[in-house]
Amino acid sequence: MGQKVNPKGFRLAVRRDWESRWFAGKSGYAGAVNEDYRIREFLNKKLKAASVPRIFIERAGQRIRVKIYTARPGVVIGQKGSALESLKADLAKFLGKDVLVDIQEVKKPDLVAYLVAESVAGDSAVAHATAYAQLREKLADRKEAPATLDRERAIALELERMAMHIADTGALCMDVGYQLGQVACEALRTVTINTTQAWCGNRFGKGLIRPFGTNHPLTDMTIDLVRRNIADVRRRYDEVRHDIKSSPSLLSRFEQCGIVPRSEMTRIGGVGPAARASGVGRDLRTSHPWGVYGVEIAHEPFVKQQGDVMARLMMRCRETLQSADYVLRLLDACDPATPLPSPDYAPASRPDALAFGLVEGWRGEICHVALTDAQGALRGYKIKDPSLHNWLALALAVRGEGISDFPICNKSFNLSYCGHDL
Repeated sequence: MGQKVNPKGFRLAVRRDWESRWFAGKSGYAGAVNEDYRIREFLNKKLKAASVPRIFIERAGQRIRVKIYTARPGVVIGQKGSALESLKADLAKFLGKDVLVDIQEVKKPDLVAYLVAESVAGDSAVAHATAYAQLREKLADRKEAPATLDRERAIALELERMAMHIADTGALCMDVGYQLGQVACEALRTVTINTTQAWCGNRFGKGLIRPFGTNHPLTDMTIDLVRRNIADVRRRYDEVRHDIKSSPSLLSRFEQCGIVPRSEMTRIGGVGPAARASGVGRDLRTSHPWGVYGVEIAHEPFVKQQGDVMARLMMRCRETLQSADYVLRLLDACDPATPLPSPDYAPASRPDALAFGLVEGWRGEICHVALTDAQGALRGYKIKDPSLHNWLALALAVRGEGISDFPICNKSFNLSYCGHDL
């Protein structure tokens, strides 16, 4: 009977098709399974920037046909098919045999759950993907994740926090004509997002976080690159922070501008660095720790009381340096020799269940909530972005301020329109 059961289903009500279609006798079965695994591993590494949710493998005799489902077919095909021909040649060389390759465009990427999670707020792709992964793993009753996988997710999250906080620092410098700070921050942000790109193939970390596993485990070479880049960014960004704090012209624009008192921030339920800049010490890494937080990292959030543009800027500065320290600490604990599981994109979920994922993104707390029906299929899903909480805080900050101060008040929050509209 075991031969008649989907090996990923195990008699559970799982709505999914086979990932491969072929038949092999006892002598060839193990070799074919291993070859399928090698093909997928090879293609996932090659196409890590192409949004590939599925790779289907079909065998007929000695012929192998691979169908690649992708939301970005142009990335796979390339100009006049050059990228596709190169991919076929590399795959044939890797396997030692010719393989037929078909490209199937994913017509509706908005129906692929993890692609949707990454696009909710594009500058928070890692945070939203992490919340989604947490939720799916809870629905499947995953008991414990490999420690190295949790470390890598935390490193990705802190890299995203660094990149966005540095970008916001540069934007605020630009709005008051401080070009030195703007140019320096643009360069440092580029180094940070290029570090993420070197790791997973995408500057914003898309494709890096997946449920139950990863396609991009850290290697010795990647760890060394991330360590060198982040140590350099931390040192140079700290110099920018000192320059900002010692500039009278910047202080005159940022201090006592766009004030949101603690009482008001508490009343509206503000979150993230904006809330902490007003004396509200909300941070999910402390109140609802997950993964390495609360275990390897005892996070202590920074809190300021002024609630003005300067406080929100300094909050970003302090958190950037703190995130860099976390990344360096976690890299020291990572063990590239530890094998990590591959993602599972369609796991069986508990029936009639409620689950949620909570992550402290760079804007603040992100929440994904799901309900399942009697068969374990999703019947309800809700996403809450921190911009929903903080939009009213921006409205409070600009009250009574001059028109010329609106840009710096706005940049000091840097809210997401799409995140607010969820």
